[in-house]
Amino acid sequence: MKTPTIVKNLAHVSLMAVSAFWVAVATAEASQTEQTRAWTQQYFERLSAADASVSDFWADDIVLFVNNHGPWGGHYGSKASVTQYYRDMASMFDLEKGLTFELLQTVVEGNHSSIRFRVQGQHKSGAYDNHYMQVYTWNEDGKLSRIENFYGWGPFAEFHRQALAKDQARQETPGQARPGTPGQARPGTPRQARPGTPRQAP
Repeated sequence: MKTPTIVKNLAHVSLMAVSAFWVAVATAEASQTEQTRAWTQQYFERLSAADASVSDFWADDIVLFVNNHGPWGGHYGSKASVTQYYRDMASMFDLEKGLTFELLQTVVEGNHSSIRFRVQGQHKSGAYDNHYMQVYTWNEDGKLSRIENFYGWGPFAEFHRQALAKDQARQETPGQARPGTPGQARPGTPRQARPGTPRQAP
C-alpha cells in the first residue's frame, strides 16, 4: 500500500522543522561561546593589569572557591568578600617590582570558560612563580556568577609550605616555642606521653 502524498509531505515538513530547530540551537550556542570568549579575554586583561575595574565583571552574588588549604582557602559568597580576598592576596606581594601574567590556555563552551596562566613576581617571602587555573561561569549580562581558583601544584607547593612556615613564625608571641622544638607537639599531631609515664590530660 502506497503512502499518501500528503503524509509524505507532512513528514518532510516535520523533518525540516526539526532540522531548523537544531541548527538554531547550534547557532545560538556558537554565538554564546564566542561572546563568552570575548568576556573571558577582557576579564584576563584587567586581571593581569591589576585593574581595580576587574570587579565590574563580578555579579553581586558571585561565589569564589579557592582550593588553598591555608587561611585563604574555601568559599567567598559575595562581591565584597571576593574583593577583600584579592586585596589580601595583593598585600602579600611587592607590587612595585611588578607581577607578570602569562596566558597559557583558554577553553570556552557556552557560558563556561577556563583559563590556565602563569604568574611571576616578588612575594614577601621570596621569588614567586606559580601556575593557576580558573574556571568561570558567566551570566547572560556578562557578569561572573562563579569563579573556581586552583593552584599550588608543582614547584609552588614547596614554596607555599615555606611561606606559611615563615608567616607562622612571625606571628608567634615572645616566649612561645616554635613548632618542632623540644617539648612541643607538631601541629596536627596528637601530643604523646613520654615512655613509662602516665598520659597527661591536655
